[in-house]
Amino acid sequence: MSYKVFIAYAGEDDTSAQYIHDSLTRIVQLQPYKAEFYLEYGEDFKQRIQNELHESHFMIVLLTDNGRSSQWVNQEIGFAFALKRRLMPRYAGLPHIIPVSQKNVELKGLITKDSIDILFMENFPSFEYVMANIILAIRRHIPRGLEEGFLKTRITCSNCLDPSGLSFEYEALIPSSETIRRTIESREKPFLGYQCPKCQTENVVDSRTFFPCSQIGS
Repeated sequence: MSYKVFIAYAGEDDTSAQYIHDSLTRIVQLQPYKAEFYLEYGEDFKQRIQNELHESHFMIVLLTDNGRSSQWVNQEIGFAFALKRRLMPRYAGLPHIIPVSQKNVELKGLITKDSIDILFMENFPSFEYVMANIILAIRRHIPRGLEEGFLKTRITCSNCLDPSGLSFEYEALIPSSETIRRTIESREKPFLGYQCPKCQTENVVDSRTFFPCSQIGS
């Protein structure tokens, strides 16, 4: 089963939203949605947003100063909470909302500083660690998501190509949530190594974001 993730953000936060989108794309079972990235010419924007939210299992909300004052972001939050109330008996309250906020942002309304799963960016040394905790929050709410090998990541080989001449890509099992957490909390070398099944090269990914890193020893 795949899980859809809606990313709500103000246009001024496009870089952070794109980073979240691209990181989640590395996980095989996740299908992130970022409105401007997918919108087609002439498409009904409001209807597309409503449809995507209706189908989403998770909603990540960027509550920066820009996000808090964005009418689109606030309306998307309201629509998601309306869906939670209407669909809860059947779908266990989807979409599950994961707010990502700055501490200096005043939060009022449906999302407050006491909301479950809220992540404050200032609590982490870099946005890579924010991303790691977004992924961990999602895993907690996926059946068996915390287990070793239930989720897969896409690995891009640094050495060999596929028949079309592009970098060869393969899927690899993601360790348990606890293993990932220990790797991340060490803060010395938050990396995971995977051996390419085609050329046996050991490819390295950042365990916080699953983005490719340089080869071990290089």
